[in-house]
Amino acid sequence: MEVLTEDFGKMGCIFTVKHSRLKLLRLFIGFIFLLPLACFIELYTQELFILWGVVFLLVIILILRLNKKVISERLLVLPTIGLQIQSENWLGTLVTEFIEISCVKDVVINEAIRPFTVTFYLCVLTGDKKSQEIKEIRPLFTHSWLKLEDLKKVYSAIQIKLFKYQKEKTS
Repeated sequence: MEVLTEDFGKMGCIFTVKHSRLKLLRLFIGFIFLLPLACFIELYTQELFILWGVVFLLVIILILRLNKKVISERLLVLPTIGLQIQSENWLGTLVTEFIEISCVKDVVINEAIRPFTVTFYLCVLTGDKKSQEIKEIRPLFTHSWLKLEDLKKVYSAIQIKLFKYQKEKTS
């Protein structure tokens, strides 16, 4: 997993996290374990209709699994407009979400304590346009567990782009 950064100065920046592609070795090992199982339960003696039904079911399960496998996540920071969060799955489907700049209250690095580990993740605190009250915490890069060093780089760049630009604009 790698974090790519494109900086456009005062116009904003893009952070892209690319995941590794599908691991074919796992599928191959799974096939090797399923083949003796199929021989043990004597699938080869079953009717052709049942075998095609099993193959069809396995293909449907594979497509559903591939549809959930995210291969890249992108955060577009536009200081005057807001944040655009985009994720792309293995089949090419894009899921895009936009957070308006007036709703962004802050960006923080949060921590989650799990058994035997502490995991850090980046969050956007959002709220109403008029009040300072925080209504929602939206995690960024939800399909990635970035290292703390990478999170700090992304965090500092977002703070500079969003909040330093806003202070300059109001001054």
